[in-house]
Amino acid sequence: MIETCVTFEQVRLRPTDWSRLLLELRKAGYTYGTLASAVAISRTQLFRYATGAIPKHDDGEVLIAFWCEVYGRARQDAPVKISRNWNGLGV
Repeated sequence: MIETCVTFEQVRLRPTDWSRLLLELRKAGYTYGTLASAVAISRTQLFRYATGAIPKHDDGEVLIAFWCEVYGRARQDAPVKISRNWNGLGV
């Protein structure tokens, strides 16, 4: 299966909502423990991401890929932060 890449503008202007992504995985039946085993990221680190920390690139890629697999959705469908003030710089 070939994935369609998102554009730079889509990525820059739509940061992933890690809290919501992890909440959705929990709603799908994964605990932090089972999720940690599935994606090889510690439970502690997953909890940090769920409470506001931003994952390093590799961890973020794994989490998005796992979310896509669980939900059968495309990468660009992953939860994103919605903010009227978002300017791509995080401020």
